[in-house]
Amino acid sequence: MAGPHDPPTVACLGLATVDMVQYVDAVPAPNQKVWALDAAYDLGGPAANAAATAAALDVRARLITMIGQEPLGRLLAGQVAGTGVELVDLAGPGFSPPLSTVLVERGSGNRAVVSVNARWAGQPELPTAKVFDGVHAALFDGHLMGPGLEFAAACADLEIPLVFDGGSWKPGTPATLSMTTLALVSADFVVPDLGPEAPPHQVLGWLRDAGADWAGVTQGEGPVVVSLADGQVIELPVAPVPPAQMVDSLGAGDVIHGAVVASLAKARAAGAELDDEVVVGAIGHGIEVARRSLLYQGARGWTRVQPSG
Repeated sequence: MAGPHDPPTVACLGLATVDMVQYVDAVPAPNQKVWALDAAYDLGGPAANAAATAAALDVRARLITMIGQEPLGRLLAGQVAGTGVELVDLAGPGFSPPLSTVLVERGSGNRAVVSVNARWAGQPELPTAKVFDGVHAALFDGHLMGPGLEFAAACADLEIPLVFDGGSWKPGTPATLSMTTLALVSADFVVPDLGPEAPPHQVLGWLRDAGADWAGVTQGEGPVVVSLADGQVIELPVAPVPPAQMVDSLGAGDVIHGAVVASLAKARAAGAELDDEVVVGAIGHGIEVARRSLLYQGARGWTRVQPSG
């Protein structure tokens, strides 16, 4: 495990995709053809983007996912290497990573995504010793639930703080939450027992009852609602991005999770115990980094060119 002088290190387990991103003036209507203003293949997926974010914040990052040796897998492995993230590939022979098609509106930064994220070819085993070497904090995005549950259990046994990224509900979520330090979910995370109209405080209560030590709900441009260790609920404001400055919202949720887990890793590497101050500070830092990402093209554009001032 991590020693007192080791650099902060995070492990992120979950989805990596090949994203075919096209930038358009407007998402086309049915049977309409439009010209793309720009297009690129890019690294995608919640865990992958979170790991790349952590790496950009001066934290060692390890991504545990399925990529494989097929042409798309080799393309994706190159993208991961370019972010400085260490790759642990769980894929067996013949596996090809999911391909997502993303349309981003140039004027608003809004995006539309079509993907096949959940169609995995089996559930691989987790090489536990290799995955957790030197790790101070970890993240699981709910994909690859088989090894994900093993990952969460190991985090609990090793006393490694685990952030659960709940972009949407997935089977196995309750079992994961029983081993989660911070469950940070989006407004699109719908608890079946509560339904889609449940307000954030009810979702927070459910997350805490399921076992998460802390919980939060992100709401896009709205405040992040957080349940503290004693159950008190607070709101963390999100500064609006002027429409003229908004470039791309793709991956902003992944960025906030990557920044949060990086902050927790730094705190643990410095010898801090997790408490409300540390967790709220990490979420606040995540909000700032995610906001910065909106000013640039792609989930990692902010890592390549820092904002002036």
